[in-house]
Amino acid sequence: MMHSNRLTFFLIAMFFALLSVPNSTIHASEVVSVIGHQYPPYQNQDQSGFQNELVKEAFNAVGITADIVITPPFRTIKDFYDCRYAVCADGETLTDEQKNRELDVKKHVYWNVPIGLMYYKPNLTASEIKALESVSDFSQINPDYSILSYGGYDPYTPEGFKGKVDSRTHSPEQTLMMVRGDRYKLGFEVLGVTPYYVINSDKPDDLKNWGFVNAWVFVPQYMAFKGKDPKGSYYEKKFLEGLKIIKNNGTYLDIYERLYGKNNIPKSAIDDPNGDIKKEDMGRLVDDANFDLQKFLRQKRDATGSIVEFVD
Repeated sequence: MMHSNRLTFFLIAMFFALLSVPNSTIHASEVVSVIGHQYPPYQNQDQSGFQNELVKEAFNAVGITADIVITPPFRTIKDFYDCRYAVCADGETLTDEQKNRELDVKKHVYWNVPIGLMYYKPNLTASEIKALESVSDFSQINPDYSILSYGGYDPYTPEGFKGKVDSRTHSPEQTLMMVRGDRYKLGFEVLGVTPYYVINSDKPDDLKNWGFVNAWVFVPQYMAFKGKDPKGSYYEKKFLEGLKIIKNNGTYLDIYERLYGKNNIPKSAIDDPNGDIKKEDMGRLVDDANFDLQKFLRQKRDATGSIVEFVD
């Protein structure tokens, strides 16, 4: 009888011990490997950064831990197509339609990169700067200019910019160096606030020499999943479920504010859940007058670019 009582007591104790374990601990054994490419302050090597936070929090909301492997862009694409990963945080770079069909790749927009045109003031005259800052679409940009377009994006329509566009994969530092050196008049697809973050971290005194056209373009960012892989289909469902949760509970907005600041989020940076952004919109300049660059720069940040103290 005494042995039976001890066993009963032990089982009851174990039951209550399990009840006290947080849900996050119970689910911690489920891990999804996600591949993405580095681009600070959105995607940092240590898995910090705005985009990485969106991915991690969406999966975390459904009890899954995202282990994000950060690689150069070409490696991200190769490893995904070589079936080393079933989930990619940079689905917009997966442009091989034949492989996408073979692998049944499914893509879902989860935020938009706010991309714009950047220039180095000493390389342009005052009248050229005035004309550039007044454009409303690419066709109005001086065709004698040259544009360095990061990452190979091509949002230009046939009626768009008529000048030289060099689409290569450069780091933010390389892009800034080439524009500053007057090898290109404009830097495009520098992921909005990234160059300012880099300059402010490296040479803050040089900020006064840079200008940014007060416009952005729509470039949707996609999570990609391999439909042919059962894991891909499973994680697709879980990610979309988690994304909905963090939008409803305020986590999604909180992550945005830790990048841009309170009440300072470019409207074209929000994702496109209803599919309102069409292909023809990707070459359109979008006025984001509500975004205050100086307010963005005033924020106090940690080494990853995340705001640790909000400043008005």
